[in-house]
Amino acid sequence: MKVKELMALLQKEDPTGEEEVCIGNADVFAVFKEPWYWDGKIERLVRDPNKLGYNVVGAYVGPTKSGNKITIRELSIEDVLWDIPDLIITYGPSCEHYKDKYEKLRLETKQSITEMDKEINES
Repeated sequence: MKVKELMALLQKEDPTGEEEVCIGNADVFAVFKEPWYWDGKIERLVRDPNKLGYNVVGAYVGPTKSGNKITIRELSIEDVLWDIPDLIITYGPSCEHYKDKYEKLRLETKQSITEMDKEINES
């Protein structure tokens, strides 16, 4: 998808530009330009604009004509817990049921970090 196509879709969905953006329910962490070959191949879906709804009709793997790509990286709470196991997490209304999930992940992360530190110190 070209940047102008993404911008048009975003503008159509949110003309004011005030809505939250996510990728797979994770926060957008960074947007940057890099060479097309960075981190491997580019995958693009081929779409038929005349089909309504699910309009994917093919796929393409390889470089682009421009030689660059715009990468959007997400960063989830799970990702951040690996760097900051004591991350303060607040829960909105009707989301308290996620607390057990994140507390379990927090504990597993701390245990993994302790085990890795122990292995490093033993070598």
